[in-house]
Amino acid sequence: MFSTSQYDSNTNFDQLNREFFWKKNSTDKGLPLVAWDRIRRLKDRGGIGLRKIVAVNTTFQCKLAWKVLTNNESMWVQIMHNKYLQNQDFFRTKIKQGDSNVWRSIMKCKELIRQAMVWSVRDGNDISFWYDNWIENRCLRDLLNLEDETNLNPRTKVCEFFRINNGMSVNSLNTSAIIP
Repeated sequence: MFSTSQYDSNTNFDQLNREFFWKKNSTDKGLPLVAWDRIRRLKDRGGIGLRKIVAVNTTFQCKLAWKVLTNNESMWVQIMHNKYLQNQDFFRTKIKQGDSNVWRSIMKCKELIRQAMVWSVRDGNDISFWYDNWIENRCLRDLLNLEDETNLNPRTKVCEFFRINNGMSVNSLNTSAIIP
């Protein structure tokens, strides 16, 4: 029987895969004739293409997280937004007691998604000035090494600082980006 822990379950599935190839029957262990790493290689590299369940599971969790971020038309995404985000920023939302296992798994992918995500600024209406990766694939808060977030306004958008043909608006920086 599998453990309730996600990691243990994933490990048990990988173990079942190994045993399928190496055991003669349910009692005899058998002798591994080929290293497990060779079996797991891609087919065009001489393996049979089995993947580690942990990597597959993480991939699917990240796919769900990406849907939450990008697919507002989906009914499932709307339910997740209403139940868990409640008009909060996805990356600033924390896991709460009572959250479902699916939501907890999605939340565990936040940093992986954030690292891979780069914003295309365009008009800047949807991009958080402090928390989105819009400069060198990093957020401004991290670039400036700002550990104390209490004075940073999370609702501030990039568009509030840049004016067409006039460049950056320093007055906007003083008045709306920092909470007094």
